[in-house]
Parts: sequence; structure tokens; C-alpha cells
Amino acid sequence: MKRIGWLWIVAAVVIVGLGASSCQKNAPTSSPTSSPTSRLFLNNAYAATPDKPATGKKTPPALLTAKGEVTAVDVKKLTFTLKEEGKEVPTVFSCSAKIAKSLTVGKKVEVSYKKLPKGTYRAIFVKEVQETTSQETTPKK
Repeated sequence: MKRIGWLWIVAAVVIVGLGASSCQKNAPTSSPTSSPTSRLFLNNAYAATPDKPATGKKTPPALLTAKGEVTAVDVKKLTFTLKEEGKEVPTVFSCSAKIAKSLTVGKKVEVSYKKLPKGTYRAIFVKEVQETTSQETTPKK
């Protein structure tokens, strides 16, 4: 009976030791040269690694804004060109049909947009900007 008790204790120590050795960061667990016993325990698939964030959720890209004058609108291609204030090169935005129909050439607008992975820009919101004229007020006497 004593032999069976010691056998269980030794087996438990070996299993715990193998599990602890497979959790070490520097030890490769899936390489073909590693011993078969080190592949007994799987690493946690949901654990955070430098390549994969712990939450698993991607944060959406922030909306960027641009102000300027609409220089061209293409309703068929659903695009418009904006000459931004302070920039020499106009920017082309893709947009929805509703936005494309509401824009006219020469209109001053503020565009909220996202930069797409292909390097293009997608307009999300477009609102007209009212030009403010500076009116001088005379102080009352």
C-alpha cells in the first residue's frame, strides 16, 4: 500500500513539473525539437501576448476633420473633392449618395472622415460652414 501512495505522489509532482515547465516564456512549446512530454499541457489560447491584446477588441479609428471648399462633386462615383484651408493639394473623399447629392461646388463645408487602410478617405458627416463676417460695433456713449 505504501508503494501505491508514493506512486501517486511522484506522478502528481511530475505532472505539476511538466505543467510549470511548459508555462515558461523562454521555452518553446511547439517547436519540433521539443520533447513530447513538454507538449502535454497547452498554453492558454486567450492569454495576452505582445502580438495579441488581452481584450480582443479593436478600437475604431478616430474621426478626423477638415474644413474647406468643395471644388468638384461626382454623383455617379460618389466622390467629392475638397480644397482644404492651408493646403495646396485638394483631397478626394468617397461618400454616400445622400451626401453627394447635397453638395454643390463652391460650398464651404466641414467634413468628418476616416482614413481607410488603402490610403483613401471616407466622409462620414458633412456640414455646411457659415462664413462669419466681422462686423465692427461702435461703443455706445
